[in-house]
Amino acid sequence: MLRRIAGYFGGHALGLLALFVALAGTSYAATSSLVPKNSVGTRQVINHSLLKVDFKTGQLPRGPAGPQGPDGSQGAQGAQGAQGAQGAQGVQGPPGPFPGGDLPPGKTVRGDFALGRYDTGAADPGFTITSISFGFRFATAPTPRVILAGGTPPPQCPGTVSAPEAASGNLCIYEADFLNRASLVCFDSALNQDAADRAGAILRILSSADNAGVESHGTWAATS
Repeated sequence: MLRRIAGYFGGHALGLLALFVALAGTSYAATSSLVPKNSVGTRQVINHSLLKVDFKTGQLPRGPAGPQGPDGSQGAQGAQGAQGAQGAQGVQGPPGPFPGGDLPPGKTVRGDFALGRYDTGAADPGFTITSISFGFRFATAPTPRVILAGGTPPPQCPGTVSAPEAASGNLCIYEADFLNRASLVCFDSALNQDAADRAGAILRILSSADNAGVESHGTWAATS
């Protein structure tokens, strides 16, 4: 049987080849005549049958942006970073208000004073002292002026016990009250009476009674 088939193809090979070529040409001609080039249009395409890969880049319009999605959950806190390098030293600040050490002219400093003790009798010298410190050095020592309790301040001391004032170059001492006080006097550090130093002064009271307490207190003002 196989020999007969082989013999048939061997004797008719040229005719079978001609038949195959003729049939192939007819198929191509039928395809070309039924579907010519650029003949497929919108009507021939079934909706949703084409894919993105069927189009060239840029042929499909970009759709509108979608709505923003919700915020994600907060991530875990990161590890603490290494300490940074120390910064450069800053510039030196301006000098203080009184770089020369002296209180500028026309500036006033104020304070309180108080003295007190018990006089033990005739053998007791009957005095006590205290100091006044201006806190700043004056260019020149001011002139002290003592205003005893109930006395009238001089023009150089225009203040009061509750609001002490002093004209430039003066130290005004306002006594508010006293007990058994015979005198209230101002000294400088060399114990010169009615004098003061550039940085302060010394006050002394004398007792007017034996075996009794003695005291004096008040306020002061000094203006450079």
